[in-house]
Amino acid sequence: MIKNYLKVFIRNNIKSPVYSVINILGLAVGIASSLVAFLYINNEIIINKGFKDNDKIYRIGAGVHSTTLNDSMPNTVYTVAPALMEQVPEVEAATRFVRWYGSSLIKIGQDFYPEIKMLLADSLMLEVFSFKLLQGDRNSFMKSPTQVAISKSFAKKVFGNEDPMHKMIHFEGFDLEIAWVVDDSEKTMIKFDIINNFFYNKDVIGWLMLDVYTFFKLQEPITPEVEKKIRSVSNVALYEKVGSWSETVSSPIQAFKDIYLHSNLGKEVGSIGSVKTLILFGFLAFVILLIAIVNYVNLLTSHSEYRNKEVGIRKVVGAFRSKLRVQFLTESVLLTVLALLIGFVVAEYFLYLVNGKLNLNLSLFGQSNWIIFIVYLLIAVVIGLISGVYPAFIMSSYNPIKVIKGVFNNGTNSNFLKVLLVIIQFSISTMLLIFIFIFNAQIQFLKKKDLGFDEKNLIVLSECTDKIQKTYESIRNELISYHHIRNVTASQSIPGWGRSGQSIRKLTDDPKTELACAENRVQDHYTETMGIEIIQGRSFDPELDDNKSIIINEAAAKALKVDDPIGLKVMTNRESVVIGVAKDYHYYATKYELMPLYLSNYATWFDCISIRINPEDKHNTLSYIKDVIMKYDPDYFWNYFFIEDMFANKYKVEERLFTMIFWGSGIALVLSILGLFALTSYTVSKKFKEIGIRKTFGASVKSIVNKLNKDIIRWVLFTNLISWPVAYLVMNNWLENYPYRTEINLGYFILASVISLLIAWVTISFQAIKAARMNPVDAIRYE
Repeated sequence: MIKNYLKVFIRNNIKSPVYSVINILGLAVGIASSLVAFLYINNEIIINKGFKDNDKIYRIGAGVHSTTLNDSMPNTVYTVAPALMEQVPEVEAATRFVRWYGSSLIKIGQDFYPEIKMLLADSLMLEVFSFKLLQGDRNSFMKSPTQVAISKSFAKKVFGNEDPMHKMIHFEGFDLEIAWVVDDSEKTMIKFDIINNFFYNKDVIGWLMLDVYTFFKLQEPITPEVEKKIRSVSNVALYEKVGSWSETVSSPIQAFKDIYLHSNLGKEVGSIGSVKTLILFGFLAFVILLIAIVNYVNLLTSHSEYRNKEVGIRKVVGAFRSKLRVQFLTESVLLTVLALLIGFVVAEYFLYLVNGKLNLNLSLFGQSNWIIFIVYLLIAVVIGLISGVYPAFIMSSYNPIKVIKGVFNNGTNSNFLKVLLVIIQFSISTMLLIFIFIFNAQIQFLKKKDLGFDEKNLIVLSECTDKIQKTYESIRNELISYHHIRNVTASQSIPGWGRSGQSIRKLTDDPKTELACAENRVQDHYTETMGIEIIQGRSFDPELDDNKSIIINEAAAKALKVDDPIGLKVMTNRESVVIGVAKDYHYYATKYELMPLYLSNYATWFDCISIRINPEDKHNTLSYIKDVIMKYDPDYFWNYFFIEDMFANKYKVEERLFTMIFWGSGIALVLSILGLFALTSYTVSKKFKEIGIRKTFGASVKSIVNKLNKDIIRWVLFTNLISWPVAYLVMNNWLENYPYRTEINLGYFILASVISLLIAWVTISFQAIKAARMNPVDAIRYE
């Protein structure tokens, strides 16, 4: 009997190969898509949770509050960690990190290595975080200012199979010995190539203010009493440093395992994830899997009705209803298990694409993924049982004589359910199309938004050495003499890199009324080279002594509440006078709000040289610039980029998310088309005799197609009542994450609906035309 069932199963699927491929592959793609999304979500959820005693590790930050300042941040002052160790017995260890500003440039032998992730850390790092030490003495870790640790991946990249121990690294004028190799951990936000000692440069501690990420490990998970004690100790240490300009302070504490997805305190020690993104991915995965399941059930139940006569004949020759039920349920489960196996293969291909696009290392066949296989096997079996219910219990109950004669009535419930499912599918598909349009519009809006300065044809040379800084005037004079170079300047930072946090207030105001304000230390010709507009006052003048002069932006002028700030004496990190007001420009990416900023002109050191060039003959211009720079410092690592390109890279996270949503939505839309295909196939098959009779009485193909289209198209139009308000609420909520955002245009909704309607019309018309053009005699004889 089993052999007979298997033969029938294979024969039915071979008999309708197109149907079988669509049905199985549709479910397989749905399974694969949801698997990839689940693996991505799982990968994000476990970040920061792999360390020993993970539930006992916490991070303490700083909050500074006054009448004009209310700011909380993930870092704090350098003295908090030792204070906790000394005064709180429950603290087992406390460690400190400083993420080196920007990326670092190091030299090993004669080779330069840019874009190095460097952490400054202390000797208790391994007491708090259980990073695996591969080489070196754990007891001496970070106790020498002339020794560094490197990651295993960096050691492999630089030294290959050669032993990296005791090799020398040259960094900012210091020679540092490699004394430890630390294993990489992909499951933490604390990423590094090199770990350096705080005291490698004796001046570092003096530079630090609210720059130190402080983590501590408790003997037991935190309690309210211990938390209160820790906050009290931290507040005292914090107030000693910032009390002159802050009325009150606070010390926000957060479990380390929660930081990656739930931090809202600003710039973290490493990149962080987004709960909203995970919810969006989870929703998309659920939608795709739901549509795939619905389509599978729709297609299977629609196609099963072609087997009515088989059921009738089996019952006539003595088949029991129980046997028929077992047969149909078994066939259905076999199909879903086959789709599951194919889904695993498709998922591996999807993972290959996702890993390459998002620089991840997701794998379906990981050590702990056996749970996934069990869960999805159960899902496949349940889908098989659900989809087999209709043929197993409804069709098996038909009167065999009537079925053989072609006379049976399954009521309208089945057709109503199919229509309802298609409505749900196309509501979701239309909604996803709206998501795509608005998401893309926001990305393009951010990219095209006026930056407030001229980013075109602006070259930046970073990591400028002491030699370059000392000979800057000579370098500038040679560069500016070239006919394709329009202007040259130098600065501590450039737009897009952000800036160091400072404060500003009127000189006559109480120190506790200070406002948070970023500073960029620049050389002469900065605003002219960058194309920053001075709307009041003047820029820095090389003929004047502007050592104590500053230029503020519009946001700073507004925060100071002065209409004409020219000549205003202010206190920043030194006593200064305002000589100009610059038009607001984005010194971060456009996805961040414009904040108060001032430019100062007192620093003799800088990190970047910015060069405004003509767009013509860029190759020879770059060659000339390189020759000039290398003339003054032959050891300089030739490292340049265009600011325009840097800003374009600021939106990679949004673009990657858009790509995932785009492909996910595309899959959902294709699956919805398959669902509509199933419904129209079923509808048309039920109306073959009606179509034949209409053609016999002279009905045209066009009229028949319109008649078949009319009923289903109206349901597709009805989906707008569901998709439009839901899409508006979701995207309006998402756009609120951005201070500068595009308008939600009605055109996006109309276009999405038109596309959905067009897809539905083409799908239905294909089936309808095929039926309408058949021989009416065959149609009349169909039943």
